[in-house]
Amino acid sequence: MKKILILLGLLAYAFSGHGQQSEHFEADVQEKNPWTAKPFYDDPLHYKFAIVSDRTGGLRPGVFKDAVKKLNWLLPEFVVSVGDFIPGVTTDEAKMDKEWAAFEGIIDELRVPFFYLPGNHDISNEPMRKKWIEKFGRAYYHFLYKDVLFLCLDSNPENAETIDEVQVAYFAEVLEKYPNVRWTFVMMHHPLWTYGEFAGGFNEIERLVESRPHSVIAGHNHRYLYMPRKNANYYILASTGGGSQLRGPKFGEFDHVTLVTMDEQGPVMTNLKLDGILGHDVTTVADYEMAQGLINSTNFGHTLLLSDDGEEEAHLYLQFTNPSDYPLNIYMRFFHDHLLSPIPREKAWELPPHSSESVQVKISPKNEVGKLRSKILTLDWTMSYEFEDQEDLSLSGSKIIEMSPSAVPVISTVNPVFDKKMLVEMAVPLEGAEIRYTLDGTRPSLESASYTEPIALDATATVSARIFKETFGSETVEKMYRKIPPGTGVSFEYFSGRWRKLPDFDTLVAVNKGIIDTFDPTIIKMHEHHFAVKYRGKVQVEQKGKYTFYTTSDDGSQLFINGILVVDNNGDHGPMTKSGEVVLKKGQHDLEVHYFENIGGELLIVEWETANMERQEIPFSLISH
Repeated sequence: MKKILILLGLLAYAFSGHGQQSEHFEADVQEKNPWTAKPFYDDPLHYKFAIVSDRTGGLRPGVFKDAVKKLNWLLPEFVVSVGDFIPGVTTDEAKMDKEWAAFEGIIDELRVPFFYLPGNHDISNEPMRKKWIEKFGRAYYHFLYKDVLFLCLDSNPENAETIDEVQVAYFAEVLEKYPNVRWTFVMMHHPLWTYGEFAGGFNEIERLVESRPHSVIAGHNHRYLYMPRKNANYYILASTGGGSQLRGPKFGEFDHVTLVTMDEQGPVMTNLKLDGILGHDVTTVADYEMAQGLINSTNFGHTLLLSDDGEEEAHLYLQFTNPSDYPLNIYMRFFHDHLLSPIPREKAWELPPHSSESVQVKISPKNEVGKLRSKILTLDWTMSYEFEDQEDLSLSGSKIIEMSPSAVPVISTVNPVFDKKMLVEMAVPLEGAEIRYTLDGTRPSLESASYTEPIALDATATVSARIFKETFGSETVEKMYRKIPPGTGVSFEYFSGRWRKLPDFDTLVAVNKGIIDTFDPTIIKMHEHHFAVKYRGKVQVEQKGKYTFYTTSDDGSQLFINGILVVDNNGDHGPMTKSGEVVLKKGQHDLEVHYFENIGGELLIVEWETANMERQEIPFSLISH
């Protein structure tokens, strides 16, 4: 206790006795500024500042307040941030005011200046941006302290994850003004260097700072990562109260503040967990990849097949994969099996690197009159990488397995509509199994047709399929394929990729093509997110006149008539409606609709109206291709 009191006394002495202003601080001070007015704690030779990471995005109450308490023990000269201070993501001004008041109440307890920087939870829509500007004056800025330059970027312009041209121009002038500073820190919320071709203006920021000593620091992911890049150190911070599974440093998941000491050599970064201290390279790229490999391995699937000959017996297949460079140790054991008999009941083995294995478990009732259906088994598992020269890495969990046959998605042909012929393809996901199918809606059995090649359809049909291994079968999966009159509907091309606005389709190769009689993108999507569709056809106009066309979409869309852009609803956004007008003659006109989905919901509605016709979806009875 005496040693602790002496240490705290030395810290208090080292950081005490400084006035309100510092001769080393230079900034564009306005009436409202995105930092607090607490005094600096100056050290004439070296100095320390701290960085806090995300508080929200799954806020855990009390953590950030605890971090502020511990920062007051350390007394850095100031604290900078990477955003996400409030839960936000709202347009309710009263809710915003309440959340900001709660956060600023915590910051008021901090004894040193605090520099704000916006995260997506703080400034994700126009009302929130307006509130930010009202409170802090601007969303991006710079300051110079003891010959160290801080660039505080807004990576949320127009609610997109990028750096816009206005900021690039601003920071180019700043860097020209301060060409020979000791060090430059680039601070932002989103780790845009991981976005590849979608980094936007950040690529230009990198170019502007590449010839000077610098570090780049971001948050957002809630998982720590240290990355040497372009002769500089790049960091994604973990969390300071934001949502996290807190699985530990090797997973990059912990609550921390980062303490930076500036000396003659540059910055020395140390991560202080709220229950300990960690080095700046606590989670390297190698650690991250190994941990991600273990996480992926724990997402193992299972397939349950029930006897198809009336016997009360099931075969369970557990599919394990090891994507890493290290042997994976697996241990599994069944519990809650007092009514069922799994064989084997437990198993331990080592799965070689970059390999997969299917483990078969035979399950039967423990008494002759028992039934399998409606019962469950609990599988407890542990997976680990074990090392001699470093800490082992392991995860444990449980999996509930219901005694119902699995519905195995074997039908792979996505397009539900055709006008001439259709080839329906299937794939067997279980080694040694076969597919049995019917085309009349009846449940397939072992006597049904066996799938050996794509099924040719020339009429509307419902394809029903099951997989079998020996006499054990899965649940039935079905998909209807509709034949429509030749020439009706629109043709479409489907593209896979990540965009924040509609891509140039002429530079892309479609991964799927066909015809469809709806603009609903969920009918033909092959991915949960990140895709685009180009629809083309002709629309029949019955009367000459002025037509107003509408698209309602999430994310962006555009509508062209006769090659002319009529509706521009482009951009990465939630459900939004845009319209445009065009005068059309009676007859057929070329119709083209472009759509893309980044992330979130998928929605596309195409409508029209005239002076004599109420707004309505364009009927496909008037559309052809």
